[in-house]
Amino acid sequence: MAGKLFAKLDLDYADHPKIERLSDAAFRAHVSMILYARKYLTDGRIPARYANRFGSETLSELLTNDEATPSLVRIDSGEYELHGFLDLQESRAKVAERSQVNAENGKKGGRPRKTRSVYESVSETKAETEEETDTSSSTKKRGAAKRGTRIPEPFMLTHEMREWASAEVPTVDVDASTRRFVDYWRAESGAKATKLDWIATWRNWLRRDADSKKPNRLTPTERAQQTAAAGRQVMGRQVTSLDPKEITS
Repeated sequence: MAGKLFAKLDLDYADHPKIERLSDAAFRAHVSMILYARKYLTDGRIPARYANRFGSETLSELLTNDEATPSLVRIDSGEYELHGFLDLQESRAKVAERSQVNAENGKKGGRPRKTRSVYESVSETKAETEEETDTSSSTKKRGAAKRGTRIPEPFMLTHEMREWASAEVPTVDVDASTRRFVDYWRAESGAKATKLDWIATWRNWLRRDADSKKPNRLTPTERAQQTAAAGRQVMGRQVTSLDPKEITS
């Protein structure tokens, strides 16, 4: 299905000696961690806050189910790492590369051109090469303005994006806000729905979310009411309105 990410499991996964001896809770935790790492493109890294939800007993099983290569390893940062994750799953860099290729193809109006068959004639190839050479100089002179694209499918949160959000907008629920961001721009149409830099657009969206959560944000009417209620001291009198009749010498 287009736009979906999938995790791969070996058909012998459940029968592997390391996995076979796990309890149901540890088995479920291991699969959940694989899906988490695939979904958020962590290359097998599991944050302690996520791993700890499975409980210390379950984690202990995964950390000790093999003397040489346990299913889970605790690293110096305090996070955990899934053993052999990248043996079956795509790395974050590979997914980003594929997404970039898809975006570039979208700008060109479709999929990349198929590789030319070795049976096509040399003369035809030469003719096309000459035509491309003739037109390339004029194309460069005109210059190609950068064109916006619709939001990538899928729109992926990278580790760097999460680190930025944690530092810049710590009060925002990044996953929930990103889902709203994606739904909003998927539903938009026309020129407004195309952007040159979707990550910058995402950052601005999260900043607005953060601003909306700041306390004591008053509307102009509320600020005026607050000023009137506080009153002002004029000539030793407490004035609660701006009516000049109320101010006497």
